[in-house]
Amino acid sequence: VNEWGDLVNKIKSKNIPLIRLGAGDKIKNSAAKIDFLSPNSELTQSAELNDTGLVELIESNGLKALLTADIGAVTEKYLASHFNLRADILKVPHHGSRFSSSAVFLDAVKPKVAIIEVGIKNKYGHPTREALQRLADVSAAVLRTDKNGQITASAAAGKLKIFTEK
Repeated sequence: VNEWGDLVNKIKSKNIPLIRLGAGDKIKNSAAKIDFLSPNSELTQSAELNDTGLVELIESNGLKALLTADIGAVTEKYLASHFNLRADILKVPHHGSRFSSSAVFLDAVKPKVAIIEVGIKNKYGHPTREALQRLADVSAAVLRTDKNGQITASAAAGKLKIFTEK
């Protein structure tokens, strides 16, 4: 099954403009902006599909959020060496797997809040103890969708508010 190919064909058949985003692209709306940090042209050629995920740094109302898809240590190392990653909120890479959330990466981000999107009792054992320990080492408050349900972040006047479903 080639879901990507099917999607591209459907987009073309309906004459919908296809916009490819990657490193260096930006979206700005009023005072909010999104900077796309990855993937760059080298990472899009990676045999590791997770290295090709979009990484966005969102800034709005004086707060920053870093959204990281399923990137692993290779992409984390690249990002930490090329960008100022400091962010208030981190969407934890790859569901908190042992191959993500490296100490170097987390030290660059220094998140106040780390959000892990993960299924209840998932077969991968995510998030791993190692990833959770690395998040604790940078003093991030950790919220998880398996324990907290839906997590919503709101920013107003430079203040961060987090709401959970449970």
